[in-house]
Amino acid sequence: MRREFKKKVLNDRKVSITTLYFHAGQCYAMEGEDFYLKAIQKFEKSYKRNKIYTEWNLYVKGTIAFLKKDKKNTIKALDLLTKLSSSKYTFHEQFLKKCVSGIDENITYESAYSKE
Repeated sequence: MRREFKKKVLNDRKVSITTLYFHAGQCYAMEGEDFYLKAIQKFEKSYKRNKIYTEWNLYVKGTIAFLKKDKKNTIKALDLLTKLSSSKYTFHEQFLKKCVSGIDENITYESAYSKE
């Protein structure tokens, strides 16, 4: 059943499996800290292999670092993303900036992700 669902989604929507893993990770992360480990497991499967996705992979890396409360690596991912970033990744930069500024205040993923 799960395999058929993945095939249908991938064929109908032209969505990659790595993108599905990322969004599954987001769903877990939005549920709060008790679900961060599950979220990290999903995010770790969302890296893309092609070098053209370096910016995406930095966003994923920074997100995982934030969930682990690893400020140093969240900052590192943000700095590298900012240096490489195209306008396509502006939201990702803004998200990681919120993560860096809120990590010491123990903000949640949901708070970092909110538009406020």
